[in-house]
Amino acid sequence: MFPKPDIRKMKSAIMGFPREWDGRKAILELKAADYNWRQMEWFGFYFEYLCVTRLHGLLQIPGDRFSFVRPNGRKTFVTFDMKGTINWDIKSKAIKTDDHRSILNDQEATDRSVREYGAHGLVIALS
Repeated sequence: MFPKPDIRKMKSAIMGFPREWDGRKAILELKAADYNWRQMEWFGFYFEYLCVTRLHGLLQIPGDRFSFVRPNGRKTFVTFDMKGTINWDIKSKAIKTDDHRSILNDQEATDRSVREYGAHGLVIALS
C-alpha cells in the first residue's frame, strides 16, 4: 500500500518545525516533558519528541512491535516509532559527518514490515 494518506497527515503536522534548534532550549523542553532529557543525543530525542507530540492522534504511536528469536536463542523485540498505513521510523542525522551513514532500525524487522505492508517509511531530520 502506498503511504500517501500518512504523508499528507505528517506533512501538515511537521512543516512548521523550526529550522534552527537551540540545544539548551530543546533540552529544557525535553526536561519539562520528562522525555529523555538526560541523553547526550539531544538532537535525536528532540526531533523524536516533536514528531510524537505533533503526530499524536494522527498516527498510531508507537507502531507495530515484532518479536524474533535470534540464532543464539534470545528473543528480541523491535517497536517502530509510528504507524499509519505502514510503519514509520523517526531518525536524525548530522550532515557534517565524515561518513554520511546512519544507523537505521533492525533489518529483519524492517523486512517484515515491508512484507506485511508493502513499504516502510522513514522521517529523517538532517542537521
